[in-house]
Amino acid sequence: MDLNKDAVHRQDDVESGYDAKYDDVVIQNDTFAIKREALGTDLPPNYWRSPGFIGTVAALCFGNISNYLSFVLPANSLALINETLGPSNNISWVSLAYTLGLAVGFLIVGRIWFFICGNFLALLCGVMGAVAKDINTLIGGNILGGLAGAVQISFTVAISELVPNKHRPLWVVGIFASSFQFAAFGPVIAQALVANTVLGWRINYYINIAVAGMAVLLFVLF
Repeated sequence: MDLNKDAVHRQDDVESGYDAKYDDVVIQNDTFAIKREALGTDLPPNYWRSPGFIGTVAALCFGNISNYLSFVLPANSLALINETLGPSNNISWVSLAYTLGLAVGFLIVGRIWFFICGNFLALLCGVMGAVAKDINTLIGGNILGGLAGAVQISFTVAISELVPNKHRPLWVVGIFASSFQFAAFGPVIAQALVANTVLGWRINYYINIAVAGMAVLLFVLF
């Protein structure tokens, strides 16, 4: 019976174009086969201190922070934004546009260029917000911010490919924690920046330009 199952798996692999070395498979059933290297038990020397690993994790952290900068801070400055660029009946769409973009963005998946392009959209969101002269421009920018947010939140998928399964919860929590200050105190920070900076509410978008730009740079380099 086992030989028959093995023959079936081999035939399925041939038909799918997957050439597996069964000596390397440590977990296998009728649905999937997991190779030894996927368990993360034989990582290269100094893997955890390698520039590639550190740079990629840093990029994921910057992307996660950018996600909150794209939404939380502007959403808590709508009244002041409306006073500057309005008044407009569409001011509520500045925050709703992010949610719309986020919903659409979750339908898209990818790998390295998925994260590079997603964070580049966050960079464009920051640029559009920083130079906006009307509410509609902000709405368009926040749609891009929502699309970017779907990519940036997907760091859980990326980190799962970088660390062994037993370490994944710790790393996911750590990357989430990198945005703690904006996730928990975003409204307070937004009001403080508005009250104490020359740029006012636009400073939110300038900060996002720097953070999203750093994420893009690190993804490209590492």
